[in-house]
Amino acid sequence: MEVSSTPLGAQGSEINPARGFYSPQSGRSDGRWSEMSQLPSANNRNTTPPAPSLESNDSYFPGIQVNKSQRTETPETPSTELPDGSPPKSILLVEDNEINMKLLVATVKRLKLPYHCAQNGLIALETYTANPSSFFLMLMDMSMPVMDGFKATTQIRAFEKRGKLQRCRIVALTGVTGDRAREDAMASGVDEFMAKPISMKQVSRIVEGLRDE
Repeated sequence: MEVSSTPLGAQGSEINPARGFYSPQSGRSDGRWSEMSQLPSANNRNTTPPAPSLESNDSYFPGIQVNKSQRTETPETPSTELPDGSPPKSILLVEDNEINMKLLVATVKRLKLPYHCAQNGLIALETYTANPSSFFLMLMDMSMPVMDGFKATTQIRAFEKRGKLQRCRIVALTGVTGDRAREDAMASGVDEFMAKPISMKQVSRIVEGLRDE
């Protein structure tokens, strides 16, 4: 029976001469001892070895090591947090069509942005006026039952003016893109007029533009 001269558990590694054990970082695959002359002699075997550095990638125990290149980092996400540390502001999604709402929700979720939903202009008005400081952007459908986007935007602007509040940015979303529709939307107080469906790239551009202001 052939007897291996490689110490048990050290296959695929090489001796670390400074400490006298196999290190998994050398990349050798023959498992042979090397530079034996640097191992502790009989006269200094009782010498206490130096403690491993916390900044080092190697370890006193093969296979247990800290690899800096593999450390997990929390991915950065877009932040809408206020300078005073208040909770992040949200986007108010205003849309009566269920499919269109699902598309909007999927878009802001992919951008990792907080949001609230309103199924018509009246709900949007009530939601915003109840806590205006919670929102920094509205994506407003202009054609809705109960209260359309034109009337909701007009009343939101009147509310902000009465309370001397900072204007929330309102982006009109519509399937009607004619000049008359654009003029009516801008007259009601919207800041931008965009055709449906709005893309993730467009939403990202709007959010980044608000951060730069």
